[in-house]
Amino acid sequence: MEMRMMMNKKMAISYSISELPDDFSDKEILEINPYVVLGVENLSNPNKSCPIEDFKLFNSIRMKKNPNITDSFFRDKDKFYRKLKSDYRANQERVISDIICGIILRELRNEKDKTKRLVFFITHRFDTEKIVGRLAYLNLPLNRITILFISRDITDFYTRHIVSPFDNKFDLSYLLDRKEDNIFGPYPEYGTIGLIRTFYKTFSTVDYPLRYPLRIDLFCQGLSNKEIESVKEEIKDDFLSEKNTEPEIILNLKGKNETRIPKVLCDCEKYIDRAKET
Repeated sequence: MEMRMMMNKKMAISYSISELPDDFSDKEILEINPYVVLGVENLSNPNKSCPIEDFKLFNSIRMKKNPNITDSFFRDKDKFYRKLKSDYRANQERVISDIICGIILRELRNEKDKTKRLVFFITHRFDTEKIVGRLAYLNLPLNRITILFISRDITDFYTRHIVSPFDNKFDLSYLLDRKEDNIFGPYPEYGTIGLIRTFYKTFSTVDYPLRYPLRIDLFCQGLSNKEIESVKEEIKDDFLSEKNTEPEIILNLKGKNETRIPKVLCDCEKYIDRAKET
């Protein structure tokens, strides 16, 4: 069955990753409280915010800070701090990845309409790719599920997927020169083994002085080239079309420079931001 023949149920997953607390040096045990939310597209009233379900741990996860006395990191304070900060984030990523996999499996199991395809837009702020490996172990039926990791972090565009390594530009500078709605990819090109195919989406700047591109990573385990091309067309014509997206601020960039992300994901991101403030 071709993927475009199925009706899409669009959902979004976002999450919060905490930074190492300022008073970490006073604590022997650090607590980890990852926070994940699921939003479902509001088809009955697209102008209203989507319904959102949040997932919190019943009890915080406790992480021992002090290393063994023989740990080489203990003798170098800077190195120990970097290691601790990295471990603190990586442990959250592991927990968040497990929660996301549980959400996907639950939604797949609960969806009785087999003609409906579940489309997940997932915030991509991981430093590592722990979630991709976990998804691969699930052996998901990708004829019924499409998983797209969405990044609006400027650092994810300092790549050379599009431009040659011998060019004096990065992908970001190349994409900012594009003034129309377009999509580039997939990267790596067909013939390369991998679980992820990356696309870059540009937006029209006719009525806006500068609109940044968006990076989309498609989980493509077992998908044929034809199926990947079908998803690419849907990204351009549906998932990230003007009518189905809303403006959002680019991360790690000064000023209020914007890109566009799916409305349902935008609602989840705003929900997460409000939760951080409380």
